[in-house]
Amino acid sequence: MPFLLLLLSLAITPPVQAFETEYDVFVTYDETKHQLEGSEEITFFNSGPRPLSEIVLILYPNRYLRKDPKISQALYQRAYPVAFSPGGLQVTSIKDATGKNLHHSLDETLMRIQLAEPIPPQGTIRFSVHFTTTLPEKKGLFGYYRDLATLQGGWHPYLPAFIDGKWDLAHSLPGSHFRVFFTLKEELQLIASDRPKLVRVEGSHVTYFMEGETLPFFSLSIVEHRIHHNVHVNGVEIVYHTHLKNQSEAETLVASLKEMVFFYQERIGPIPVTRLTLTDAYLFQDLTTVGSHLLYISERSFKIFFLLKRFHELSIAKELFFLFWREKLPHEEPWVAEGLAHLDARKFVQHKYGKERRLEDWLKPLGFFPVIDQILYSQALPLRQVYFPDATRPLLEEDLRFFNHPRLEGASIFFRLKILLGKEAFTQAVLTYRENLRSDPSLSFRKILLKVSQNDEIGPFINQWLEKRPVHDLSIEYKRHTKDKHKIKTKNLIK
Repeated sequence: MPFLLLLLSLAITPPVQAFETEYDVFVTYDETKHQLEGSEEITFFNSGPRPLSEIVLILYPNRYLRKDPKISQALYQRAYPVAFSPGGLQVTSIKDATGKNLHHSLDETLMRIQLAEPIPPQGTIRFSVHFTTTLPEKKGLFGYYRDLATLQGGWHPYLPAFIDGKWDLAHSLPGSHFRVFFTLKEELQLIASDRPKLVRVEGSHVTYFMEGETLPFFSLSIVEHRIHHNVHVNGVEIVYHTHLKNQSEAETLVASLKEMVFFYQERIGPIPVTRLTLTDAYLFQDLTTVGSHLLYISERSFKIFFLLKRFHELSIAKELFFLFWREKLPHEEPWVAEGLAHLDARKFVQHKYGKERRLEDWLKPLGFFPVIDQILYSQALPLRQVYFPDATRPLLEEDLRFFNHPRLEGASIFFRLKILLGKEAFTQAVLTYRENLRSDPSLSFRKILLKVSQNDEIGPFINQWLEKRPVHDLSIEYKRHTKDKHKIKTKNLIK
């Protein structure tokens, strides 16, 4: 450990802004137990107006400790193809900078730390947390399956947003500064939010150092026996890590990514990253999802049906452009980047394939194919979830953006804003916002909406949409029977 601490002191370059939380993480991965064991030093700045006597930690992996009774066994089998496998995060100790134990209490995913001496306004505290994270054997954004471990984020204890002197579990995670030392077997490959830098070799284990600034969370992927495709497009390096069996699909995917990069550069503006990293993941609810500086691609991409390629590309472009917009707008609300990415992805597909067509209209003539029939009509199969994400809620709310408080995505909020303001006013607001991004400092999207529409109700509406994702209950409450001559008609009444 002293060696790593010395390396850490050398790796810390410019000072971090005072309001950013800092995580210095030292962790070792045991691939036989599928566990991460280590410690982290957390530096937190009290930006609130009052002294702070309590710190809150989120233990995200504890959501996988046990089954959710509201989810059926049949649906669980999609995420757990072998058998239910509990994960979890255990905190073994929490100490202050002097080494004194800090009192804490746990409510499954929420840990509260009581401070003997409150943190004064504009004050800073540094404390250490020792933890063990057990990965569940499951598909998705968090867990391991076969030769692949996917950890979109939350694999270590982290702080929720701190706004106006209070811990806000419903708000998106703030940008933080991460410095990570990660040790694992030398035959394993580490893919992360930052390019791993080898700092130590000890026997059969190697240690890498990684760093990320202004990231909401730090993403990881641990793989075996992978190859990578490496291409350069107009100053952007695209690196795609995939399995050898996906060689042909990988070439098709990389070609599509090159087109998306060209489109973004020509139609939207400079790409805010110089290196784009992608890796396979066993996703069961979508074809692609974005991590921090990292894009996870389903190993099923381009394998389901060749006529659906345009819809595969729409899903990939949406997440790719979301990654670009999030890098471009680090201090903007995430739903704005999501909404812009959705608009740009649709424009990309229209640019490449012509007039936009509804998926239902495209597929119904092909409904005699079993896979098409599943996509169109089955509520229980993953293909419908992939192609109609608004039709059914995700089985497990894995995404760290939505975990603490499920909400509407940016695309849905943009759709509601268009209805509320009218198509012309909304389109003008988006154009004004894009042009305003060239200004320094630029206005937020909320201020642009207010300026263009002169509608004071916009803010409360957006806050309401962000508070909670609506749940539609379409179960049958009771049946009504009516008699018409010699026939009895039955009508199902929906709640």
